[in-house]
Amino acid sequence: TVVTFTVKSGKEGRVFGSVSTKQIVEALNKQGIIIEKRKIIDTEPIHSLGTTRIKVELHKNVIGTIVVKVLGSEN
Repeated sequence: TVVTFTVKSGKEGRVFGSVSTKQIVEALNKQGIIIEKRKIIDTEPIHSLGTTRIKVELHKNVIGTIVVKVLGSEN
């Protein structure tokens, strides 16, 4: 599963703010994928542009991966 965010960034690709676990869960919910925030193993906010893979506990001893793409916007 891929979740894409567009965030404000500077000319050098520096991100203003971050993408939080809460935002990722909300985006997944909009796609019809219901995941509880506590099931996300990688809980650090994403502070950089590009692709990040985060781990999610789907069931006991079953770990899945979600791809988070962060795109920049200079506007």
